[in-house]
Amino acid sequence: MPREVEHDATGPYVLTPEDIDPDHGDIAVCRCGLSPEFPFCDGSHRATRDEDPDAVYRYPDGPDGERRAVADAENQGGEVGGGVGCAEGVVAIHEARGPRIVDPEELTAAGGRLELVLADLATEVLDGSEDDQ
Repeated sequence: MPREVEHDATGPYVLTPEDIDPDHGDIAVCRCGLSPEFPFCDGSHRATRDEDPDAVYRYPDGPDGERRAVADAENQGGEVGGGVGCAEGVVAIHEARGPRIVDPEELTAAGGRLELVLADLATEVLDGSEDDQ
């Protein structure tokens, strides 16, 4: 069920009141790693519904393309890189299948500005650092 995803930065991703979805009244933050609008959820996690829990996947062409298993979940020894994101990015393992919902109260409690780094949204960051990029 985990997936390797390549990101162009580790963060911080800054959420502000302007990011609140007017239709839902909250902010849906991507945790599957597949959204082209990362760090915002666009529903791409739906492509992960039938993933085998014992495999590690890569979606080289995004959630609408073909996925491939690169390793089993206990041995993440597959080649690293080549996932969604830029060619020279940071590789992270994502296991979540749905978004993290940030409601206006959480944003207000954070002073109207919530900062998230990739490690807040992924299970593990394999390559790169948590520094601003």
